[in-house]
Amino acid sequence: MSHRLTCLYILIVMWPGWFSAILHCQTKSNALSDSDKLNEYCFNALNFSELNRDSAIYYSQLALEVAEELNQKFYRASILCDLGFTLLSNGDYANALTNLLEANRLVEDKNIADKVIITPFFQSYFTGKNPDENRLILLGYIKNNLATLYGRTENYDKQLGVLFEVKNSFESGKADEKLMYSINTNIANAYFDKGELDSALYFQKLALEIERSFQDKDYSGASNTNIGKILFAQGKYERARNYFLDGLNQLQKNTIQNKNIVALTQFALANTYRQLGMADSSLYYSRLGIATYRDIGSSAPEMEEAYTELALIFKEEQRFDSAFYYIYLAKSLSDSISDGEIKTLSNYHKLAFNEQIRLMETQVEKDKLKARNQIIFLLVGLGMFSLIAFILYRSNKMKIKANFLLEVQKNQIEKTLSELKSTQSQLIQSEKMASLGELTAGIAHEIQNPLNFVNNFAELNIELADEIQSHLDTVKNEFSNSASKLSTNQDTVGDSFSEMGQLFIDIKSNQEKIHEHGKRAAAIVKGMLQHSRTSSIAKEPTDINDLCGEYLRLAYHGYKAKDKSFNANFESELDLSIPKINVIPQDIGRVVLNLLNNAFYAVYEKSKLNIPGYEPLVVVSTKNYEDKIEIRVKDNGPGIPQNVIEKIFQPFFTTKPTGQGTGLGLSLAYDIVVKGHRGDLRIHNLQAQIDGVHLKQEEGCMFIVTLPKLR
Repeated sequence: MSHRLTCLYILIVMWPGWFSAILHCQTKSNALSDSDKLNEYCFNALNFSELNRDSAIYYSQLALEVAEELNQKFYRASILCDLGFTLLSNGDYANALTNLLEANRLVEDKNIADKVIITPFFQSYFTGKNPDENRLILLGYIKNNLATLYGRTENYDKQLGVLFEVKNSFESGKADEKLMYSINTNIANAYFDKGELDSALYFQKLALEIERSFQDKDYSGASNTNIGKILFAQGKYERARNYFLDGLNQLQKNTIQNKNIVALTQFALANTYRQLGMADSSLYYSRLGIATYRDIGSSAPEMEEAYTELALIFKEEQRFDSAFYYIYLAKSLSDSISDGEIKTLSNYHKLAFNEQIRLMETQVEKDKLKARNQIIFLLVGLGMFSLIAFILYRSNKMKIKANFLLEVQKNQIEKTLSELKSTQSQLIQSEKMASLGELTAGIAHEIQNPLNFVNNFAELNIELADEIQSHLDTVKNEFSNSASKLSTNQDTVGDSFSEMGQLFIDIKSNQEKIHEHGKRAAAIVKGMLQHSRTSSIAKEPTDINDLCGEYLRLAYHGYKAKDKSFNANFESELDLSIPKINVIPQDIGRVVLNLLNNAFYAVYEKSKLNIPGYEPLVVVSTKNYEDKIEIRVKDNGPGIPQNVIEKIFQPFFTTKPTGQGTGLGLSLAYDIVVKGHRGDLRIHNLQAQIDGVHLKQEEGCMFIVTLPKLR
């Protein structure tokens, strides 16, 4: 057939697609290259899928021929994917399934995206730099269309399963926006068909957000139409009408109009106006919808629905002649396609069954291949085993010869090891001595202050004693001079005795100070001894939750006993799944008690500031992990200055005022956890990002004790 006759044939047979016919004739006359033809046919097939389906099918066939000539399997799979969608939109489910299954088989080849001709059509959907990503994107489009086909045949569960499989696989990486838009829209449609309207509305709004992010606006309006459809089903007719009108306005502004959605929107408006009692508007949009359907060469089922909608409008207006006429048209179309539908569905189910058989046969082949590979692997293993046995036999003979040399080397190694152990012992001893020197220096510096108090007040007591002696001598002399003068000097004697009494009071006060600072010096020495001792208590299975709860109560009531005015809230959040672990309970209890005492001290000091709304709170919590457990002690006190956090576990370092802390508690706790139990002890200042729900102030402190699950 000549080129001119071909153009005439297209214009006659495909009159609804006259524009595509003219474009095809112009393309032929320009003598395009094969790659340019492929690009143009693919674009036309895609663009006409919602403008004129007959034209879309025609261009798909042309594109398939060119792709076959160029041996471009990737293009063939893409064209078959788009053709399958056009056919299922036309109600031809059997041929739609055939094309989609063929496309799916093609993309099973992992190398299909290699050596692809790069065209504008390709670049609009894929990237030229990542063949694996291109294959996965195309596979996503194919599965999306297959899911749509499952929905058209009322297999909604299978439809949702495939859609969520694609959605989850792409959301974990870089997603194709157009594909994700289509996936969310189809999920919404599936939930709508199942009657789950809330879920449908949720996913359609996700699609609307993606639609708004597109650079081109060819998709604008479709999501509004679908949201209106859901609102209509919920009985919200006014809101639905607004969405339909907004969607139709956007759709008609698009460069490439999606006429199928335009027609759906027009009929949705007709139905909405009919529900609102606005018959003229309903009739107007129904006629627009029928005209649009005729433009795109719609399938008979769509026209049947259009005629039925128009008949209902005339019936409500009591224009029964017109209503009867459109009912007659709808019935005629229904009768004419019933046999075709039965045949189409029969072929569809037959193809689906054949596909299941093919998949089963493929699995059988895979199982056979796997078994064959296992046999080969077994034979190779036997060969390797024989080779290893031979090598072992040879090596055994070599081993006998080498035993003598190994014995000599062993003696040399033992001698070297003995020397290394001796050197190591010396190094350890040197390290211990160095640490002891640092510890002694710290102790000497810290004890110096209380000892100064002892010496100063002792000297003062000597001076006071001398003054007492002087006053006593004066009184004695006065009494011995004259008994007659006693009456005249009674006031002087009384003053002397009063002054002596005051001196004795001062001496008592000084003695109390000496006693107080002597106790502090004793506490420092006691802490030093605890710091340096090695625990000989054996570890035993211990319930950490019970231990934490016991010491929480003990710490609170102990602090309460020291100061009756003390008051604070305390809570425990214990993980009941924590098993018993091997620890030294006395040592871990000492650690927890020390941390709790510090926490209660911190919140008590802050409460003295009378901050409005402040409530002191201490929380101890436990958490179970696979190989460890955690103990956390949190408070909402003033926190610890950032510049001293690094020093907080050093011996003799304390943030408390002089006389209220020895600076050995946290150092001792650190040694117990890290050295004694191979755990970890950390500190965090709590800011606004507190991970609990109890501590609502913007400051505080948290100590974290980590203990391994020793076996």
